[in-house]
Amino acid sequence: MPLRLAITSVVSWCLLTGSLFAASSVWKTDFDAARTEAQRLQRPLLVHFYSDSCAPCVHMEQNVLHKAPVEEYIASSMVAVSVNVDQHPDLQRRFNINRWPCDFVLDPSGSRRLVTSTGPRSVADYRQMLEKSVAWNTQLQARQPKPAPMTEVAKTPAPQTPAPAKFSRDQLMIDGFSPVSLLKEKKWLKGTEEFAVQHEGQWYLLMSADEVKTFQAKPENYIPQFMGCDPVLLWESSQVPATRGMTKFAAFYDDQLYLFASKENRDRFKEAPDRYISTRVVLDLDLIETVTR
Repeated sequence: MPLRLAITSVVSWCLLTGSLFAASSVWKTDFDAARTEAQRLQRPLLVHFYSDSCAPCVHMEQNVLHKAPVEEYIASSMVAVSVNVDQHPDLQRRFNINRWPCDFVLDPSGSRRLVTSTGPRSVADYRQMLEKSVAWNTQLQARQPKPAPMTEVAKTPAPQTPAPAKFSRDQLMIDGFSPVSLLKEKKWLKGTEEFAVQHEGQWYLLMSADEVKTFQAKPENYIPQFMGCDPVLLWESSQVPATRGMTKFAAFYDDQLYLFASKENRDRFKEAPDRYISTRVVLDLDLIETVTR
């Protein structure tokens, strides 16, 4: 191939790939405009971060994002915007994006992240992630308390100093076993209420003051992932509240603890763990089913 023709082909290909998002009717490129549209339509906002120099990003752009099952679903249920991290480092820093491709879905108000997904996905998995986000948002909206009827304005009570957190067995995690001993020694050893610590509203029992210090220095190393909820059910079901797993169906993957509601779910996770952990549903305590065992 003559050099001039080769250079022309490369330039044409770069222009083609760089214009895919702009040419697509469902993928916006202005974040603020997309957020405003999502609020107007009361639809979830899908944000896709990518880079021109990222091979997996190019793969996603060519083989996933513009396929009919994806674009048709976005057109009917969401608002989508693509963000080039090279051109918008401010948005990359704002949302703490440190690897791409990365997708997350915000609720219509833009104040709550519903789902986060990192790395390339197949068309089927990407579409399923979008469907889960919309279903999750719908159920969350249904759980929002309705505004109280207008009544006489009451006097604003004087501010009070919040009481210190008290140990609650309703939010006791991993059946009272020490998460520090579990990770370091791979042993199920019971902690004590004397060394109870709270993290994100959930309680853990440790075995000593030293374990408390170790846990509090970096709790994310020791707590169950997904706040103890079954990752298989989180991925395959959009039911709210989420279902907490059990210690008898626990498993470690990359030195992180996962809990499952059944042996079958644990076995399915072991077959393809990345499928279940690449997408993160953002959870609060009120979205988790409290089960008394």
